[in-house]
Amino acid sequence: MTQDRTRDKGATRGLAIVSGRAHPDFTAIPHTADLDSTLLFDLWEAALSADRAACQQVLRRAITNGVSQITLADRYIPAVAHQLGEMWCADTLGFAEVTIGTARLQALLRELGPEWTADQMAPADAPLILLISPQNDQHTLGTVLVAGQLRRRGCSVRMVLDPARDDLARIMHQMSFNAVFISASQSESLEKLRRMIDFLRKCSDEPLPFALGGGVLEDKRQVASLVGVEVATNSIDEAIKKCGLTLPPTPGANCAPKV
Repeated sequence: MTQDRTRDKGATRGLAIVSGRAHPDFTAIPHTADLDSTLLFDLWEAALSADRAACQQVLRRAITNGVSQITLADRYIPAVAHQLGEMWCADTLGFAEVTIGTARLQALLRELGPEWTADQMAPADAPLILLISPQNDQHTLGTVLVAGQLRRRGCSVRMVLDPARDDLARIMHQMSFNAVFISASQSESLEKLRRMIDFLRKCSDEPLPFALGGGVLEDKRQVASLVGVEVATNSIDEAIKKCGLTLPPTPGANCAPKV
């Protein structure tokens, strides 16, 4: 989700106008064909509801009906967040609505798996990843999703948001990372990313692989070579593989419901 509104203001990709109100059309989002459309709509509506407890109620109902926590975290919540971003770009939702909706979805992630938001799961031999979001803390749902996915695969993650150069230098000096992952929005400047990556390489005592993902990859070609990363992808598994990370066994990844 991003504040960038450089797209055609009249575009309503993934939206349908019903009774004067924009409703989401989740069939326009890739990889959602096998998801429950009713659950997607209920979660979207709950995220925008005046009732703060609506999202938790939808979540509990979904888990009772057999939807796993991981499926909710990795597929349903990202699909709804993507739709909120589309509606912001199409001017069918305001900034405040989208910000509140996204914050509620991010809160659901913490409820689904508190251990996914910290390194309680990581074994001693886990690869250590520096995960950076150049955006401020109002637009980090995608980065939090990536952190949870990495931790469930057995990685240890140090997540930093909108870091200053001094902060990056200090973190690189204090910790020995195995890779750097960057999650950037569609509006992020490639030149800014290139400068940050170049600075991080100079701060590291050892050569590090860099992976770039997020909305920045949607409309730009040859991003990897332009910013100087080894891999540009929105696939966590591809990024892990191409960065040469060896994952330890992660027993108990499919944990029991906690909501």
